[in-house]
Amino acid sequence: MLKAIRTVTIALILLLGAALCVFAVADSSTYHECVSNVEQEISGRLENGASSRFFTGGVEFTCVGDFIKENNAAIAAISTAIIAIFTTIFGLFTISLAKSTRIAAEAAILSARTAIAIELPIIRAGPQELGYGYVQDEAGRRQQVSINKLFISNLGKTKAFPIEVQIGCAIGRSLPKTPIYRFTKSFPVSAILEPDQRGVEVSLSEFEFEAPPDIYNLLRARSINLWFYCNLVYFDFMQARHGAGFCWKSHETTGVGAFFEDPTPAYNRKT
Repeated sequence: MLKAIRTVTIALILLLGAALCVFAVADSSTYHECVSNVEQEISGRLENGASSRFFTGGVEFTCVGDFIKENNAAIAAISTAIIAIFTTIFGLFTISLAKSTRIAAEAAILSARTAIAIELPIIRAGPQELGYGYVQDEAGRRQQVSINKLFISNLGKTKAFPIEVQIGCAIGRSLPKTPIYRFTKSFPVSAILEPDQRGVEVSLSEFEFEAPPDIYNLLRARSINLWFYCNLVYFDFMQARHGAGFCWKSHETTGVGAFFEDPTPAYNRKT
């Protein structure tokens, strides 16, 4: 399409230039005076017995040549202007072509990324069994909490190869702006998250977080909040590294406790 437009534009400019040249010559008094003088000279020679074959054609070309010599500066300026116009047009078409090429390349890259993304793992996670306890050391007796299990599954179409899971816990009135992962648990080299809904349970009972005294009753009374969050680091089937972040808020009632998803963006980043 661009090539056709460029061809038509160039043809129109050439036709316009030719038309301007014809009109300029036709309107020139120098040209007409030259033609009249040459024709008179030819007529005189013919009357003196010269052969007509020596004077066939050439009048217009001779006078056009004189016209060009007399108007050399103006013709040079017009030629320069036409060359500048051609250069500008070619430049514009080159920019347009480059832009079209870039857009096509970006579309191809986006299409390829979309095709790959469709095949990537889709990680889901959920904490289980919030535990309460105490630790006794030289500093005295202190309250602690732990998340005993974390359930991780892959709902995508391809395998995920987990490297480690980073975990953290926040206790207070509000969630910090950015997550701080206190502990990290590594997976065996052979670990695989298959593309199904069975998933795996990861034990985290060895990791404990310090908590205020009587944390259980404080949570039940809504006097304090507890968040648990994690980040699973894994490789996809192309050996590209990814991270899947999750965050949950604890909800305690008499005899029953549960975790509800907290959508805070900083804690739910997927890379």
